[in-house]
Amino acid sequence: MKEIAISGSSGFVGSEFIKRKGGEYRFRKLERKDLYGNRTKLSEKINGSDVVMHFAGRSIAGRINRKAKKEILSSRVVTTHNLIEAMRMCGETPGKFIVASATGIYNDVGIHTEKSHAFADHFLAEVVKQWEQEAEKAKEAGIKTVIMRMGVVLGNNGGIMKKMKPFYERGLLIIPGQGKQGFSFIHINDLVLILDKFIYDENSNGVYNVTAPEVHTYNDFALIWGMKKGMAIRLKIPEILLKVVLDEGAVVLTRGQKAIPERLMNEGYSFKYSGLKEAMLSIIKE
Repeated sequence: MKEIAISGSSGFVGSEFIKRKGGEYRFRKLERKDLYGNRTKLSEKINGSDVVMHFAGRSIAGRINRKAKKEILSSRVVTTHNLIEAMRMCGETPGKFIVASATGIYNDVGIHTEKSHAFADHFLAEVVKQWEQEAEKAKEAGIKTVIMRMGVVLGNNGGIMKKMKPFYERGLLIIPGQGKQGFSFIHINDLVLILDKFIYDENSNGVYNVTAPEVHTYNDFALIWGMKKGMAIRLKIPEILLKVVLDEGAVVLTRGQKAIPERLMNEGYSFKYSGLKEAMLSIIKE
């Protein structure tokens, strides 16, 4: 049974993976105090593990002011640095480092594969760039590193579906801006299977877009909810108002990307949910 050291175990992705795979892997949960504490103790906690998975990071939801910026950057870049330094100190070095990233690194023009270097220039994109640059340093220690540029994760127990469900169930379809921004997503069931692939596949290495193959917009997301309800009120929130309320956090809602998983498709992964409609309806029915 493989040993997995995992940060962010109480978050949506981490908790779902542990819940579904508790019988297949032994998990060592890394807490916040481990990631910011003594590196020797951190190294003892991950020593001998087969894989280190790093999903911890301060939420980017809500208003992003100066204080929030510092916390968002530190919770990703500093913790990644500390994990890699701890792995260097291990007597039995972990064989693979799987680290979360985001499609938010890309700009909102066109469609992006992993080959794309058309990156955005706002704060959150800069965070992702620094985050990935830090993660790449694990390779210098001889550790295979998988960087997962995840789209919006869809599932009932967290993420956007849980946040928006109270509104949409009452027939109120909230749409940030014009709703034409890209909406790259991944169903939680597919994400769990993709993580299995990354753990077991010795050839998995480098950057992956962890998104479904079909390209959609936020309008698509809202309208599928509307189809389920039969009748709904569409409420478009102007971008300028979102900027006033959320500051730089507005880009999370208004600057969506269209990313496709070229590498996963080329490597033969078969998606359970390729389209947004089938993915959302499977979750709404749960």
